[in-house]
Amino acid sequence: MSDTPSARAAAGKDPRKSKRERATWLQLLQYGAFRAAQGIARCVPIALLYRLGAVLGRVVYVLDARHRHIARRNVELAYGDSISEAEKTRIVKEAFRSLVLLPLDVISIPRLLRPETIERYVDFGDLAAANEAKERSNCRLYVTAHHGSWEVVAAALGAAGHPFYGIARPMRNRYINEYLLRSRAALGQKFVSKYGVMSELLRQLRAGNSLGFVADQDARHHGIFVDFFGIPSSTIPSPALLAYRFDVPILVGHCARVDDTFRFRVSVDGVLWPDTSRPRDEEVRRLTAEVNRIMEGFIRENPGQYLWLHRRWKTRPEGEKGVYR
Repeated sequence: MSDTPSARAAAGKDPRKSKRERATWLQLLQYGAFRAAQGIARCVPIALLYRLGAVLGRVVYVLDARHRHIARRNVELAYGDSISEAEKTRIVKEAFRSLVLLPLDVISIPRLLRPETIERYVDFGDLAAANEAKERSNCRLYVTAHHGSWEVVAAALGAAGHPFYGIARPMRNRYINEYLLRSRAALGQKFVSKYGVMSELLRQLRAGNSLGFVADQDARHHGIFVDFFGIPSSTIPSPALLAYRFDVPILVGHCARVDDTFRFRVSVDGVLWPDTSRPRDEEVRRLTAEVNRIMEGFIRENPGQYLWLHRRWKTRPEGEKGVYR
């Protein structure tokens, strides 16, 4: 007997339910594989685990030609002739290694990172300006880039007295997504979904809660064009818009990896206050440009830890040719 969707419907079976069941079983298998990998990883000494991750990063660099070409193009756009071809290759290789180490951070955070162990794994830079901003404003807007370990930065700053609600894209596998949310909640981290998010962001700010953004990717038609590495870049204006509307500061910082292992240095690199006496659009553009400038600064310090694999300059101003071949 045929098992096509129409045949199942004729037999009184809902084909949509069958698809949902298959999807559920697939997600459960993926979740089981994820937890098994996590269990195996926990049995491996942390130094060895990260050495293996560094090796895997080199393998992925060789095999993933598509993202290797994107990363190389991005580095060429950002640096031009200011660095050698060998230096560009080194940065791209390190970017692959950094990306492969990130899932190891996700696996290791529940194992290693707790409020009482933060100082063992995280060094903090000068937080004086951040602490002053906290004293002056009940809520703040924290902004970072896909640099170093953006998975660690929320837990680290929370432990340093700067908790915030992160904005995250839910994973497609709901079981893995729920597990990660529970793990992060154990460290005091809270998240809101990036989908349909504006009303929730407004609610959190009105309640006096701080928010966190990873704000360095191509924003397509939702963004405004401000320079990033000297190139007009479609950038989300949400942090600047919210800062202007609620008259709260933007704190731009990052979490750099130290020695390719589970050791980090967290710093707040700039604190931006909105000037609400200026026209909104002008001030939003100024703040957004300043955010990009500060992010560019810490990326230049450790360029191999940046996510060059993303097509940051895909969206171009009207009439301008694309930069990717």
